[in-house]
Amino acid sequence: MNLRKTSKLVLKMSAKTVFWILCLSVFIFVCTRAFALGTAVFSNEGMADEGKGTEVTITIPAGMTDQQLAEMLKENGLIENEYIFRVQLVLYEAEYLPGDYVLNTEDGPQDIIELLRPEEES
Repeated sequence: MNLRKTSKLVLKMSAKTVFWILCLSVFIFVCTRAFALGTAVFSNEGMADEGKGTEVTITIPAGMTDQQLAEMLKENGLIENEYIFRVQLVLYEAEYLPGDYVLNTEDGPQDIIELLRPEEES
């Protein structure tokens, strides 16, 4: 083999190696982000540590949208991310009625959704 063919072969192998390393890096990045998103959506961690929470009274007016509810909860320090909470509202088929509610910053998103859920009549 001459030098030119050897150089082309080495360059071609190097390009393939770099390509596959980039593909692997992107794959790891996407998997890491997907895992973080799944953890955030399905976690029920409150904003405050157990025993260190504070009670917050919120008022839900009639006709409040999911987005408005999520914004209110975030403003009151009850949830960390309003977009994740809106996904949780859909996943847990959340329903809520207008009224005053006393929530705690220790409550996780699933707990909040359950506290806001109307009681079923028997």
